[in-house]
Amino acid sequence: DRRLTRLRQRMADWKDAEPEGRSPTASDLDRRFREAVADDLDLPTAVKVMAEAVSADVTEAERYDLLASWDAVLGLDIERLAREGFDLPDDVKALIEERDRARRARDFGRSDAIRARMIEMGWEVMDTADGTTVRPLAGHPRPG
Repeated sequence: DRRLTRLRQRMADWKDAEPEGRSPTASDLDRRFREAVADDLDLPTAVKVMAEAVSADVTEAERYDLLASWDAVLGLDIERLAREGFDLPDDVKALIEERDRARRARDFGRSDAIRARMIEMGWEVMDTADGTTVRPLAGHPRPG
C-alpha cells in the first residue's frame, strides 16, 4: 500500500514534465512490459519492469507516459493524485515561506522545526533548488 501511494505521489510530480520524444531506454522498457503481458499475462515480470521504469534513465515525461499506459492493464489508478491534485492551505503556504527564509538565513534549527510541524500536519517536505515543496504525506489522511 505504501509503495502504491508513493508511486501515485511520484506520478503527480511527473505529470507536468515536457515530452521530448522517446528514448531507446523507454522503448525497451515498453517492449519488455508488453512482452510480459502478452506472455500469458506474466504480471510478476510486468510489475518488475514497472519498478525498473521508476528509476530508469528516462525523462520524467517518458516515465509518466509509460506508467500511465501500463496502468491501463494493471488497473492501479496510479494517476489518481495527478488528476485530483491538492490545494495548499494558506497556513502551509506561510510555513513554506517561513522555512525558506530560515534556510536562506542558515537558521537550520528553525528550518527543521518548521519541517517537523508540517510533517505532523500530514505534509511531506522536500528541499529543492527552488526552495521547499510539499505534498500529502503517504499513509496519512489527506491534509487540508
